[in-house]
Formats: sequence, structure tokens, C-alpha cells
Amino acid sequence: MTLNDRDKDLLNALTTRVRLVTAEQSARLWWPDRTTPLALVRRRLRALCEARLLEERPILAEPLLALRAPIVAWSAGDSTPDFHAVAWRLQSRWTETARETVVYLATEFAADTFGGVAARLPSIGQETHDLHVSELYLHMRRQRPALAAFWLGEEIVRPTRIDEKLPDAVIVDSTGNPVRVIEFGGRYDHKRVAAFHLDCQSRGLPYELW
Repeated sequence: MTLNDRDKDLLNALTTRVRLVTAEQSARLWWPDRTTPLALVRRRLRALCEARLLEERPILAEPLLALRAPIVAWSAGDSTPDFHAVAWRLQSRWTETARETVVYLATEFAADTFGGVAARLPSIGQETHDLHVSELYLHMRRQRPALAAFWLGEEIVRPTRIDEKLPDAVIVDSTGNPVRVIEFGGRYDHKRVAAFHLDCQSRGLPYELW
């Protein structure tokens, strides 16, 4: 199979940035022409599956939230957020039930070809979370591409965080040092919000909690 630049960018994202994407998410970033039929996008994704670069799987996930701005954007010197108020905002935004959603993940062959890691299917209860992390990456690609270029996903960061909290993603500088943490808050309670904040604060790392 001959891969075009769009294929390579998509596969790089799925081996180094995020775990999975839907066809609809893929269409918004990699097929931005609104006239492109979604069926054509799915056909290309399935061709990548036939080439053993992607795997198509159904999961149960809640519909995507509209992620326009972080719930908290914190930097050293800022006041401490109200953890209870943040948790309320995170928890109160969910109004719909989970539904079957088809996603695409990178294979071991893709990881061997492009570097990075092969995706793991989300653990039960994490499917919605992982889809929203992908949505955050796509949002950053569109709105802040200079930062998105230095986004490293959870599986890439994992080996550097032995016995430490593992964020959804970090933004690194040109030398690979983390300069910002990106986290999707899901339904975090106030204790988990506090733990996340204190971990970033102890490292002097700015963060965005969405």
C-alpha cells in the first residue's frame, strides 16, 4: 500500500499522540474539506486496516463534549483552584448515555514502522475518556499547532514517570523536557482534582484541565 502524507500523519498521531480516533474525528482534521463523504474517510481507514496498520474496533462511549476551553488553566504563581467547584463543573456536564462507537487504533506493525507504541484498547470505563483526549489533541492541532507539534501521549510518557502520576499528555520543549501538562478531567471528584493539581504544582508544571 502506498501511504500519502495524510496517512503518515494519522499513523504518527496514533502511535505517539493518542490511542484512538473515530472516522468523524479523522475527517475533521485529516479530511477538512467538508464536501468529503464520511464513507470515503471510512474506506481509507479500512484500507489502512487491511494493510495491518490500523485496527477497527467497537467500543461503548458517551458522545463527545464540546471542548472549547479548559476548566482550569494553571501556572506557578496563580491562586489555588477551588477543587470542589472544579469537580462540580467536571461532573455536571455529562447528560447522555454511552453508545456503540467504532474507533481506529494503531497496530504493532504501525508502531514498528513509524516508531512509538501500538495502542491498547481502553479499559472498561475509560473509553469515553480516551476519545476525549483524542478530541483535545485534534482541538490543539487546529487552534495551537505550534504546541500540538510537541504533544506526547500517555504511552510515550509512561516510561519516564516511574512511581509518578501519569498525565494524559505533556507538551515538551525542543530538548524533550515537559513544559505543560494536558489532562481530561472526565468526572473527577475534588480529591482527584486536588491530587492532580498538587502533583503539577510540586513539579512547577503549568497545566490545562479540560
